[in-house]
Amino acid sequence: MAEMEYSGYRIVANVRPAEGAHGGEWVFDAATLYDASGNKVELAAPVATEAQYFESEEAAAKVCLSQAKALIVAGDIG
Repeated sequence: MAEMEYSGYRIVANVRPAEGAHGGEWVFDAATLYDASGNKVELAAPVATEAQYFESEEAAAKVCLSQAKALIVAGDIG
């Protein structure tokens, strides 16, 4: 599972294989954020209703982490 530290938060990308017609591709769910004490932090921003599909797990994780970083910068957390 891809993760990174950013601005005092630990971000964990929630990436999984796509199902059905998109088998062989990857999707991500909203990242999980933890504060410096290890407490889970809720995202205030809405989660996308339509999945984005990626050719690799790494590509999906990069976008997931990038979007979580943008939410931290915007203040759309907990």
